[in-house]
Amino acid sequence: MRHWNFLFLILLPILAIACRAEVEEKLEHIPSAEIEPDERKEKTTSQSVSLEQDLTLSTESLKNEQPVGKVKLTAIEPLDIYDDLFIAGSSSIHPLVQALYNRFIEEGFSGVIEIESITSGVGFRLFCEGTTDIASASRRMEERFRQECQKRGLNPIPFRIGTSAVVIIVNAQNNFVNNISLEELAEIFTAEKWSDVNPNWPDEDIIRFIPIAESGIVDFFGARILAEDFESLIEATNTTENEDQNLVARSVAVEPYGVAFVSYAYYKANSRELNLVPIQGITANLETVNSERYPLTRPLFLYSDAKIMQEKPQVAAFINFFLSNVNEEIPKVGYFPATVEALDEAELNWLEATEN
Repeated sequence: MRHWNFLFLILLPILAIACRAEVEEKLEHIPSAEIEPDERKEKTTSQSVSLEQDLTLSTESLKNEQPVGKVKLTAIEPLDIYDDLFIAGSSSIHPLVQALYNRFIEEGFSGVIEIESITSGVGFRLFCEGTTDIASASRRMEERFRQECQKRGLNPIPFRIGTSAVVIIVNAQNNFVNNISLEELAEIFTAEKWSDVNPNWPDEDIIRFIPIAESGIVDFFGARILAEDFESLIEATNTTENEDQNLVARSVAVEPYGVAFVSYAYYKANSRELNLVPIQGITANLETVNSERYPLTRPLFLYSDAKIMQEKPQVAAFINFFLSNVNEEIPKVGYFPATVEALDEAELNWLEATEN
C-alpha cells in the first residue's frame, strides 16, 4: 500500500499539469463575445464615460498633433528634496496643485508643502507680502500686484501650466436647459424665475449657487458676462455663496432647479449628477478651449521669484517637477493642457530664474 501511495504522489503533479493544459487549451478556443461582463459592476452613465473619453482622447490627440517642445528641463529627483515650501492661491487651480503635490510626495519628497486654497487675489497679496513662496492663479497678475511686489524687492515670474474653463452646470434632472446664449446666461444669474429668462422654461425659482464674491472665478464671470455688475450677481434672490467649488457643484446636484458656474474640474468630479450646459452651442473641450472658441476659458499659472527660487532650491525643484509632469496629470483632474509654446515659455522662464 505504501508503494501505491508513493506512486500516487509522483503522478499527482503530472496529472494536474495535464489537466491545466487541457483547460487552457479549451479557454483559448472560447470566442471573446461569449464571455459576459459582470452585471454586478456599477453602471456608468454615458455622460461620464464620454467625458473621460473626451479628456483622454483629446490629450492623446494633443500629443500626436502638436510638435514636441523645444525646451526640456533637467529631471528632478524628489528624493533629493527635503525642505519645506508654502503655496497659496486660487481655489480653481487647487485640484491640479494637489495632484502634483501628491505625485511629488509619492516619488520621494520628504519635506512639507503647505497648500492654501483661497483666491487668486489673496494669493497674489500673500506672495507680494513675502508670506508664501509660490502663488497659484487662474488669471494673470494685475499691475497693482506687480507694483506691490516690486516695492518689496520681488519680481513675479509667470509659469503657464494649463487652461481652465468656467462651465455652467444644472441638475441632472433638468431637461429644459440644453443650450444658452450669453444674454440668457446673464439673466439666469440675475432673474427670479426660469420662465423670466425663457417663457418655455418652468415657472420655478432659479436656485443659484456661486463661489464666494472675493474669488477670481466670480471676478472673471462678472467681468465677462455681467459687464462687471457684481452687485446684481451677489444680491440676486436665491443665491448662495460657498468658498468650496466642490460644495457648489454638490449643491446643484441635489437641487432640481439649481444652477451654478464652476471650474470644469469640479463638474468632472460630480458629472454623474450634473448636466453641462453648452454656451452658444459650444461645449468646453480641449479643442474649443485651446482655440478659445468656448467663451469662458482662463489661463492657469504659478508665480514665483528668481531670488526665492535660488535661495530655496526646493521651490525651484517643485516648479521644475510641476512643469515636467503637468501634462500627464492635468486631464485626470479636469483641466486642459497648455500649448507646447506656452510650456516652452514657462520652462525658459524657469531656466532664466535659476541662472546664477
